[in-house]
Amino acid sequence: MLPAVALGDQSTSSGEWLLAAGFGLFTLALSGPALLLFVRYWALNHETVLVFQPNENRFEVYEAGQRVAFERRDLATVERVRCSARRSFWAKYDYLRLHLVDGRAIVLTSLLTDLEPLAVFLRNLPSERRTKSWCWV
Repeated sequence: MLPAVALGDQSTSSGEWLLAAGFGLFTLALSGPALLLFVRYWALNHETVLVFQPNENRFEVYEAGQRVAFERRDLATVERVRCSARRSFWAKYDYLRLHLVDGRAIVLTSLLTDLEPLAVFLRNLPSERRTKSWCWV
């Protein structure tokens, strides 16, 4: 609405500007958390490639083109965090944190893939499932 008001040919009253700004702020208030999570998840995983082929028992993670060296036996725990607010804009943002025996942690976000099949693939490992209303990593 703001571009329509700004680029309109007719003179725009201050009430119309206020109404357009109010609608813009309302929309930003509702979608802002999802935008923030998207930017955070993208920053975490924009250089991450996940190779997951459960039929071939293949699970590899590459960061910045380099394979992250770990075997399945190196995984100490799998932490799965899901969003409890199922009807919000940010409901689809969840993540897996793979804790390795040597202390490292690998974060895989929902921007990479649907994490449910991966969690099922890793079901035999010690796991922790948590639910948060805001899945900030």
